[in-house]
Amino acid sequence: MKLQLWRNATLLLNINGISILVDPMLGEKGVLGPFPMTDNELLNPLIDFPFSQEELIKKLRSIDAVVITHLHPDHWDSKAIELIGKNVPVLCPDIIADQITQQGFQNTVPVNTSIHWDNIEIFKTKGQHGTGEIGEKM
Repeated sequence: MKLQLWRNATLLLNINGISILVDPMLGEKGVLGPFPMTDNELLNPLIDFPFSQEELIKKLRSIDAVVITHLHPDHWDSKAIELIGKNVPVLCPDIIADQITQQGFQNTVPVNTSIHWDNIEIFKTKGQHGTGEIGEKM
């Protein structure tokens, strides 16, 4: 297994010869602006990719699937929607599957609790963004 962090939550997982892109935020550095409910004015994405735009396109052509954990823009942005092939399998929580399909993706794979996909077991787990007031809002 190989794991390559691209930035933020975006990473490429290679397992059993399969390439899975996780939580793609593919817009250019700073294009999303500052995130609400944070105490800073930093422009997101905070950093460039560790490779060129040409290499990004090459990598996107070779992915076998995308995993989206949730629809916050730092995990799924408009540039990802634009650049990722509409026939690529998109594995996501069942609660957001219809939204992904409405964005034009033709191979949305909803995950309720777990699935067996291409000889890989994938389990949906709970997550939490922050605590206190921020956690409640998110």
